Amino acid sequence: MEPGAPWDAARSAWGEVSPSLASFAVGRRGVDLVARLRQQLGGDAFVPRRWLAAAGPHATPFDEGRLSATLEMAFRRYRGLVLVLPIGVAVRLLAPHLRSKRVDPAVVVVDEAGRHAVALLSGHAGGANTLAKAVAAALGARPIVTTSAEALGCLALDLLGQRWGWTVEDARGLTRASAALINGEPVGCFQDAGEETWWSDAPRNLVRYSSYEALMEAPVAARIVVSDRLWDAD
Repeated sequence: MEPGAPWDAARSAWGEVSPSLASFAVGRRGVDLVARLRQQLGGDAFVPRRWLAAAGPHATPFDEGRLSATLEMAFRRYRGLVLVLPIGVAVRLLAPHLRSKRVDPAVVVVDEAGRHAVALLSGHAGGANTLAKAVAAALGARPIVTTSAEALGCLALDLLGQRWGWTVEDARGLTRASAALINGEPVGCFQDAGEETWWSDAPRNLVRYSSYEALMEAPVAARIVVSDRLWDAD
């Protein structure tokens, strides 16, 4: 696989609506890591002004005491952030700016030794899981992904159809269906449009029904409809 390929795939799903990736470091060793990431994955590198010379060309400096403000700007502007920081520090810095996994950028945290790349925020929908794997590949690190679907090898419903341009009509319903699927409860699905190859990876507790009516009558914990038509939920 070419360097950056996983992240390029995630980025292409969003389109060019905003800059893609920003990497942050505060310590000298972290500066070396973000320089490597910029070379491998592209994007912008932000480093303390005193370490600017070590960061290589095109890095963006920030002044001591301005990390929080610079990070707030990047959180609203970029689609992916890589922070070479302790996780606790990253959480405290980002907490005031969190809105929703549907709009927050993907955030990956890397330790200064470059051993682990942890998907911290917006794992599936935001692309942090994919970004963590790309960062790990670039640094020779271990990707850490803790989302339930990934950990259990289950189908990630919030990513279903993303490659084919499918959209989710009811995000709250999708969350309930995802929980049921992960918990092993029966989940029903009716599909009358779109790509169907994804069924080869479907778990056993996701049952396909031949008609919308049959799905609505089925004793399942959640229902999924894949269609290009509007259906009356009643």
